Amino acid sequence: MEWYKIKSEKGRDLLVVDNFIHRIDRIRDTTEYYKCIQNCGGRAILKNNTDVVLSKKHDHPTHGVELANRGFRNKLKPKTFQIDFEIGMIVAIRDSFGYDIEIKGCLFHFGQSIWRQVQKLGLVHDYTHNDEVKKTVRRICALALVPIDEIDECWSIIHAEAPVNENVIKLMDYFVDTYLNSDVCMFDRKIWNHFNTDRTRTTNHLEGWHAALNRSISRPKPNIFVLITEIKNQQQNFELDLQAQKNGYLKPLTKMKFRKLEERLKNAKDRLKSEEISLIEYVDIIKYHIIIQ
Repeated sequence: MEWYKIKSEKGRDLLVVDNFIHRIDRIRDTTEYYKCIQNCGGRAILKNNTDVVLSKKHDHPTHGVELANRGFRNKLKPKTFQIDFEIGMIVAIRDSFGYDIEIKGCLFHFGQSIWRQVQKLGLVHDYTHNDEVKKTVRRICALALVPIDEIDECWSIIHAEAPVNENVIKLMDYFVDTYLNSDVCMFDRKIWNHFNTDRTRTTNHLEGWHAALNRSISRPKPNIFVLITEIKNQQQNFELDLQAQKNGYLKPLTKMKFRKLEERLKNAKDRLKSEEISLIEYVDIIKYHIIIQ
């Protein structure tokens, strides 16, 4: 009988016996009692941390596939996931890689979610023709680029200086419930705040690759073999490009407008850190950095 211990994503002991996974049920003196993670009748007993016996058999196949997946995840060890704002995906990532993994939401989709709420509340006309409404909407979006420990202070200023408008108040309530109030919000600040992000902040490059992949296949519903062949071709091209970059023959291209935006953002951050400008002045400088339309 082969057995060993592993850790769950939450750091709890799991006992693997002949490719069946068990979680702790109870401990009595030096004896540990385990039950199947699928809650079947399968039970295992570990005595003195040396001897294992199966007290009851399982009524289902082994967890070999799940154990293989765990091995792959441990080998992969991603540091960060950059995703759209999808609760299901966040739950799946945390279930698979634990709660310590960094998850960052796409900055473009963050702005889009606020803009959709502007549209839903009928604020588009006011946004277009009322500078104070536009400023408030843009300031709310800019919170994603504010130092995370200064968000509450910044929000107080935005809220105090917002125009008296019923729909603007509803927009701010939406933002609090969805992104700001840590007790009830859907998305933690660490997910949507990008002040310290020094890499791409959106998934636009990935969506661009998806569009290019669709064009290269040139059929709406390719079979799995066509898709695999094209992905292999893409992988070969990526490896050649990566090797060329390592050898200094190819440099990643960034459009001039994006380089200028990054320079402007970096300059504003430096001025904020040196206290050359106030927090709200910083927000007003970078509030157009996020695309919402």
